[in-house]
Amino acid sequence: MKNSLKVNEIFYSLQGEGNNVGMPVIFIRLSGCNMKCPFCDTLHRQGRFISIPIIIEEIKRKAKNCNYIIFTGGEPLLQLTTEIIEQFLRQGFKIGLETNGTLPIPKGAHFDYITVSPKVEALTVKNNFPRGVNEIRYPLAFGDAPPPLHLLPYADRYYVSPLFDGVLKNQINIGWCVTFCKEHPVWSLSVQLHKILGFA
Repeated sequence: MKNSLKVNEIFYSLQGEGNNVGMPVIFIRLSGCNMKCPFCDTLHRQGRFISIPIIIEEIKRKAKNCNYIIFTGGEPLLQLTTEIIEQFLRQGFKIGLETNGTLPIPKGAHFDYITVSPKVEALTVKNNFPRGVNEIRYPLAFGDAPPPLHLLPYADRYYVSPLFDGVLKNQINIGWCVTFCKEHPVWSLSVQLHKILGFA
């Protein structure tokens, strides 16, 4: 049984976007992805394999009073298995997932919160998450728009997030997303607060 993960970094911070913005969170950023998004935060060539017991020791040392983990990436579902997730659950951690929507949840796996930031056709996302998710968060540049809701899985909250790709373009993308939300009020604005305020 595989009992390690290729980890890019483990850090304790605040959630910078989406419905749980401002919440203290232990981030486990995994290396590797099946997409090549130009705006990705992860350096996929960096990373080392760490056993699950050592990861648990490290996060307990870094965040003694926090029991909420978010697996992000990259694409965490390339590595996470039901057995690996259960090891964290047995230690009393709540588990969040940030995924690109290209892969389904492992059979029998439990996540307390699922965020999908789709990087694939809406139908694929809907098929991969037939029971719905907690939030869908689309990164948008000027002129972009998410697909119609009926093509997406059910979500408790729907967000658009302006891409940050240069000062001028930032403002253009933010303005576009603000206008989009006002015209489509089922969607809310989610900005990457950690980039604006400079915390990691």
